[in-house]
Amino acid sequence: RMLKGLTLQDGPLDLILTLDPPNPDGTQTAAIKTKDDPKRTRYKANIRYGDPQKGPLAAHALVGDHGAPTGWREGPGMTEIYRKWLSHGPKFQTLDRILSVSPLLVIAQAHGTTPQELVPASPQARWDFDPALIDGLAQTVWIWARKVQGATVLPLGLKSARRFDGDALDGPLTVHCDVISDPADPSSVSDIKVYDARGRLCYRLEEFRGQSSAALNRLGGGWQGGEMTPADTTAEG
Repeated sequence: RMLKGLTLQDGPLDLILTLDPPNPDGTQTAAIKTKDDPKRTRYKANIRYGDPQKGPLAAHALVGDHGAPTGWREGPGMTEIYRKWLSHGPKFQTLDRILSVSPLLVIAQAHGTTPQELVPASPQARWDFDPALIDGLAQTVWIWARKVQGATVLPLGLKSARRFDGDALDGPLTVHCDVISDPADPSSVSDIKVYDARGRLCYRLEEFRGQSSAALNRLGGGWQGGEMTPADTTAEG
């Protein structure tokens, strides 16, 4: 859950990560605070440890080269989407292609990352949870909101982020984002899955919640290679 959140206006922040003793149900509660305000919790989560579970295989139609589905042929490509709609720099640009966007569904292609692409790490190191890819899954909701609602989504929280036995480095990956709330509701709820090239489930973000507003469109392009367009508050197509 995002509570207060973090604002990086004046450079980096020193963070405090706390991990409580195990709860009776086997989870552990983790919280993030800032060093200059250690009493206020910014983010909070319950963590459950376990081996990756065997996930279901993707439907055949979700795996492989989909071509350019009707409904997105005239939509912007990922280069333009990152430049104008999203605010994620190169290391978090893990979406490669948008295949389809409708009022209740986004299908995209993506790729996983290795730790050494983001931080100093051994070439043999592998993520338990790939932060750049998981961020890319959430980006599909941002794209959906721009296309369907003409707005931008602020992430608020999710029920769970779960890892399965799929290999996120076995790409291309297929992202399947189901919007389970009313498409007109600014308080959106989505269920997001990503499958590897063999159709095995890699990750699932369950009940990903966000709040959309056209006023947040000003965040689009807010990175060094982006193109900010504050006046753009209309739906694309």
